[in-house]
Amino acid sequence: MKLAIDTDIILFQASFGAQNVLDWGDVKSVDADITKAKNTVRSTIKEYQSFTGVKEFVLCLSSPSNFRKTVWKDYKANRVNGDRPVLLEELKEWVKESYPTTTIEHLEADDVLGILATKYPGEYIHCSMDKDLQCIPGKMMHVKKNHKHLLLDITPEMAKRFHYLQTMTGDGCDGVPGIYGVGPAKANKYMDKYGVKWSTVLKCYEDNNVPAEEAVRNAIMVKILDHAHYNDGDIRIWEPPND
Repeated sequence: MKLAIDTDIILFQASFGAQNVLDWGDVKSVDADITKAKNTVRSTIKEYQSFTGVKEFVLCLSSPSNFRKTVWKDYKANRVNGDRPVLLEELKEWVKESYPTTTIEHLEADDVLGILATKYPGEYIHCSMDKDLQCIPGKMMHVKKNHKHLLLDITPEMAKRFHYLQTMTGDGCDGVPGIYGVGPAKANKYMDKYGVKWSTVLKCYEDNNVPAEEAVRNAIMVKILDHAHYNDGDIRIWEPPND
C-alpha cells in the first residue's frame, strides 16, 4: 500500500510558515528560510507515515492549467488576488527533485488522488486536508490542523452522498456558490427524505428557485475526478445520471 498525498497545501503552508514579513513603514520586505520550509515538508510526510503505518508514498501536485476553468471561468476566482508565499515555486522544484511526484496535465492534485485511489482500489490511502476527497471511495486520511487526523473508509454510497451534498451546499474555498441558505443539515434532510439521487439535488435547487443548469455546473466543479472520468489524457467531464 502507498500514500497518495495532496501536496499543494503542504507546500503552501510550509512556504508561508517559513517567511516573515518585515514592515519598514513605506516599504515591506520578506525574509524567507528555505531550510525551514523543507524541514516542514519532511516532518509532514513523516507524520502521515506514522499515522497510517504506511511508508511508501507519492506526492501529487496540481497542473498549472485547470480544466474546470474552461467549464466555468469563475472557478476559484476568489483566490486570484491572494498572496503567494515567495518560496512556493522553489520549494515545489525541490520536492520534484527529492521525492516521487506525479502531476496530470489540466488536473488538480486532488483529481490525481481520486484517479489513483479508484484505478487501484485498496492500493492507496489518499491523504488530504480537503474534505472534498470524501467524494472518492476508498481509504482516506483526513488531515486536521489540530493533528487529530481521521482514517476514513469511504464506500461508493458515502462518496456519492458527499458529492451531492457539496453540490447543494457549495464550496466557499473554491468559490462554488451552491444554494443560498442550504447547509449540510438541510441537504441531508433532502437526501434522507427523497433518496441519494440526482433528482433530489434538482428538487432542492427547484424548491429554492435556482436554475437546474447551475446544479450541473456546481456538480462538475465539486466532483473530484476518478478513473472513470480520466483515461490517458482524455478528461471526461461528469454528467448527471438518469435516476
